[in-house]
Amino acid sequence: MMGRIIRPILTTVLLWSVILTQAATAQTFPDRANTYINDYADLLTTDQEQDLLRTLTELRQNRDIEMTVLTIKRRPDYQQPLTNEAFATALFNHWGIGDRDRNDGILVLFHGLTATCGLKSEQAMAANMMPA
Repeated sequence: MMGRIIRPILTTVLLWSVILTQAATAQTFPDRANTYINDYADLLTTDQEQDLLRTLTELRQNRDIEMTVLTIKRRPDYQQPLTNEAFATALFNHWGIGDRDRNDGILVLFHGLTATCGLKSEQAMAANMMPA
């Protein structure tokens, strides 16, 4: 009698623990470890990162424009069934790049081993979201 009660409970607990573990390990976007540069594909040398960081910091200080550069190896690693443009837009919004009121944030996204580059600015995204 006790086995009939405990067995379904244990099965349910085990099933939910597997489901929750898979959901917790699924990563939909890369982490934003740095405001300016997140080189997860290791495309930039240390000198290049330092030069770029200096330039992006000056852009923020002198023009108050936030620009973020992201490199990733493969976009499918983030389990997003989106087009490149939709992925960049969703990531841009998720990270909250730039000032929303001024529409001045910029995301430069490099992914894969090809020369594919996506550039997203708040103004371009606002234009894409406007009804025709």
